[in-house]
Amino acid sequence: MGYTIGIYLAAGSSSRMGRNKLALPLFHTTLGSVALKVALQSNLDEVLIVKRAEDHLEWVDSSCEGQFQSVTCCDAHLGQAHSIVTGIKAAITRGADAVMIMLADQPFLRVHHLNAMMEAATKERVQYIGTNVEGRTQPPLLFSKEVFPDLMKLEGDVGARRLLPTLTGMSLNIKESREAYDIDTEEEYTWLISQQSIP
Repeated sequence: MGYTIGIYLAAGSSSRMGRNKLALPLFHTTLGSVALKVALQSNLDEVLIVKRAEDHLEWVDSSCEGQFQSVTCCDAHLGQAHSIVTGIKAAITRGADAVMIMLADQPFLRVHHLNAMMEAATKERVQYIGTNVEGRTQPPLLFSKEVFPDLMKLEGDVGARRLLPTLTGMSLNIKESREAYDIDTEEEYTWLISQQSIP
């Protein structure tokens, strides 16, 4: 697929958590930094964090500094679609041939899965590669640039999955369903920190 940019969606309001979940401590780093490190270790050509205007990225682990770019979504409060549009606009200006849309609250993501998605994209003539979790396609989602115009039309609190029925694509299985877990509530965070590690 050529030059591939990871769009790291970190502009959510954490409304169900009641506090900035990306800054929550997790295994000697922060929740938001775990998947970010995975993205940076993958074969993505560039990682772009989409953030809120008031977010100064204090939650980002110091080991990640200088390895990513960031862009502010001024309309983040209007829903996820606005973060996606902001990311796509930035990716277009950077000459992206494809984007991988990632959620910043998926701490079980693995480098091998991201790389497998990109490898599949080079072999298959499809518009997207998704993540199959028990028969359902979830993020991360990899889109070719021919889908960028459709992604730019998303509105409100609508994710990129809304487009999938209209596109040609495929989804890759993950080794464990928890790899696609996202952490939204205090209960989920309590369970998460009870884990010894993220193997």
